[in-house]
Amino acid sequence: IDFGIADIADAGLGPAPRTGGGEQLDPVAAQALRSSEPVPNLDVAAEVYSLAALSYRILTGAPYLDLDLERDDALDEIARRVPRSFAEVGRLAWPAVEEVLARGLAKDPALRQATVAELRDELARAARRCLTHPADAVTPDSASAPLVRASDIDGAAWADSDEASAAVRADALQAVAVDTGRVDAHDLALLWRARAGSRPR
Repeated sequence: IDFGIADIADAGLGPAPRTGGGEQLDPVAAQALRSSEPVPNLDVAAEVYSLAALSYRILTGAPYLDLDLERDDALDEIARRVPRSFAEVGRLAWPAVEEVLARGLAKDPALRQATVAELRDELARAARRCLTHPADAVTPDSASAPLVRASDIDGAAWADSDEASAAVRADALQAVAVDTGRVDAHDLALLWRARAGSRPR
């Protein structure tokens, strides 16, 4: 992503050009290249897509699609394939953030966030769930509710845990998150993993 294109827009020199490709190339441009048609000028929807792709790379260390392909196959992937889940690239699932990125990486520009600021704010809200009280949304009759509730970072278990017990609890919460899709269990697993002094798996 070349942020220098902002100078072109600010100077009133016309639409900003596309300055690169690769995994930040949006589906509209990919489809045009596949069809040997003119590539449209950069717009807000394309920038949102590029920044969502970059955010995915920063958070996972991997591209949102496997683009280690021949040119035409890679363009087809960008134009048609949905983003890989974090789990597919070997990272702990993070449903709240993945949902925001999936919207930013939507094939239809109309389904993406309306502005880069909106994408930023949605990502910030999703990330902050890890730092607040993710157990507040526990459903009382859920089978996993007791474990999730007892794992709140304001509770006695957090205060009394050592690295070994924190790692065990992180594993249990991760299993709940994978089995049920509970965002609160996932977010707590990240916190307990950090308390154990180990990286998310």
